[in-house]
Amino acid sequence: MPESSPEQRFKADRSWPPPGHYSTYTAKFDLEGFESFEYEMTVPTGEIVLGNAIVGRLGGPSPADVEFRARLYQAIGALTVSGGHVEAAMKRMILTLQGKKSRFSLVDKNWTELHMALESESAKNDLNRSYPAMRDALAGHLAWGKQRHLKDHRDNIVHGYIWDYAMPMVTVSRFRRKKDGENMMYTLDDVERIAKNLAEYGDRLDSMLHGIWHEVMLPATTVVPGFHGQ
Repeated sequence: MPESSPEQRFKADRSWPPPGHYSTYTAKFDLEGFESFEYEMTVPTGEIVLGNAIVGRLGGPSPADVEFRARLYQAIGALTVSGGHVEAAMKRMILTLQGKKSRFSLVDKNWTELHMALESESAKNDLNRSYPAMRDALAGHLAWGKQRHLKDHRDNIVHGYIWDYAMPMVTVSRFRRKKDGENMMYTLDDVERIAKNLAEYGDRLDSMLHGIWHEVMLPATTVVPGFHGQ
């Protein structure tokens, strides 16, 4: 008999219980504010960190999972795009207030660093500061985004391991540096609301640069040339 290849030996196998396991444990998820549910799990090492677990559905994804994922993935896509818009808007704002050229390479910073730089710019109160009205308005917009914890929610959902199965909640396993995974709970409505808030945050920042920063305006049309989406 020819020897099987590594690809054949390690092909996707979601049989249950897994090979070598003759029994599983039944556990219950019971959190205040969410409908409880039960699940099975194996404990091959004698130690578990639920936030690090591999998650699947017995028998494969169900029709309810497919429907759940369609809505979840759409919300995550919108959230991801809007988060990128916010970071770009922050960079444009910094370059404008600091009177620098419109090159993002000059503000190669992460979200936290961008936010701190903008807070510093908004707090400047010398008489010769540029765009005084914009700086005053900026402080309010930054506070609006911070109060809604938009960065934290964006990071959790974009960088987390999402249990993308139809459940009473959207469970996200978040892996912070040098820490084990931790589970946090959202609803689908939460994810959609965060995406909308991120979009509004980016629009709030960009609207202040209307007529100041170079812009691209696409024609008014409902037909996208070359796009044949369903």
